[in-house]
Amino acid sequence: MTRDPRNTQDRILSAASQIVSRDGAGHLTLDAVAAESSLSKGGVLYHFPNKKALVQGMLTALMDQLENRRDELAEDLTSSNDLLRGFVLAENEQIQADRGSTLAILAAAAEDPTLLAPARDRFSRWMHDMLEKSADPTSALILILAVEGLRFMDTLSLLELTDEQRALLLERLLQETRQ
Repeated sequence: MTRDPRNTQDRILSAASQIVSRDGAGHLTLDAVAAESSLSKGGVLYHFPNKKALVQGMLTALMDQLENRRDELAEDLTSSNDLLRGFVLAENEQIQADRGSTLAILAAAAEDPTLLAPARDRFSRWMHDMLEKSADPTSALILILAVEGLRFMDTLSLLELTDEQRALLLERLLQETRQ
């Protein structure tokens, strides 16, 4: 019986995210990931030959999750702003779920800005698609920047919102996508 390498990669990426969430980005090491994922360091190195590859894997996984969820949510919508609305909903879910991965990526990108190139390209494509399909591209751009600003503030723990405030803010952003 062979193991699915994707499951092992997911396990490693999940362990990396847990370490950063719990201990901070400075504690993300291949040894720590091996211990957290209950794998040998060689097992981790097989899938991610160095820390840079691990962070790139975290970034790719984060972007894939966001894109897949955005598209899944947009499928059920029928307005010209369906991708934008799906993006707002998906980002709201990501803000809550993936703080650790985002912190690790930010910390690594501070040392090596080239790590963000794939994300920059993908996000540029998303922006183009959302703005092109939007009834009002300027308003769509404002919404995208508001959502990303909220994510950034939340990731860095610079903004303390109550659950009620977060729900009201999400509802307002979604209301804007309907106009």
